[in-house]
Amino acid sequence: MELEIDVREKDSRKESAYQFFVNKDYDVSVRQLPVGDFVFDKKIVYEWKTADDMIQSIMDGRVFKQAKRMRQYPYSYVIVVGNVFDEIKARYSDWENPHFARYRKKGQKTFTVNNYIGGLATLYEQDSVIHVENEHQAFTIMYYMSQNILKKDKQAKEVDKPVCKMTDAVSTFLCCIDGISVKTALLIKNHLKLETLEDLLEVTYFDLISIKGVGKVTAKKVMGELK
Repeated sequence: MELEIDVREKDSRKESAYQFFVNKDYDVSVRQLPVGDFVFDKKIVYEWKTADDMIQSIMDGRVFKQAKRMRQYPYSYVIVVGNVFDEIKARYSDWENPHFARYRKKGQKTFTVNNYIGGLATLYEQDSVIHVENEHQAFTIMYYMSQNILKKDKQAKEVDKPVCKMTDAVSTFLCCIDGISVKTALLIKNHLKLETLEDLLEVTYFDLISIKGVGKVTAKKVMGELK
């Protein structure tokens, strides 16, 4: 069985996943994936979220866009590693937690358990969400699910070249970057008058931060993909 891991995943996670699945006789490769973080046999896709990243991606709407793009695959899942409810308590509601005041001083937005449940309800309309406690559990459940699903559904269609559905190469490339919305992708393309991928490769960090609505974090993400 084949496993593709997104190259932008955390190095320690890539290494752990590589060792785990190679030991299970999987053919493992690491490359930039336009959709998802882990893809099995081009048929099953997983988006990996830590507890905090899951909260943040519900707050900014990123996970819903990611989930929509993953529906290109016959089977798609968001896998959440860590205790989201403890994270919500620590960051947003527990005055006795020593970290709480620090988070609040940084202007952290309000987020409740009900907000999270509401986000899950929306996600369940598109993809399944799996909660696990740690990385090893995540690898284990992905292993058993990939085995069981592909054994039962031998006719599942492969997705050889998943895409972010945009009308041109520049916008497609930009909106496939994690955290870059379609609106931001079009803003960058139109402001800098980018017609081809060659034009995009000439873009600098300072070009990006000169655009109103494009911050330093976004600029760093784009530059990281252009290296």
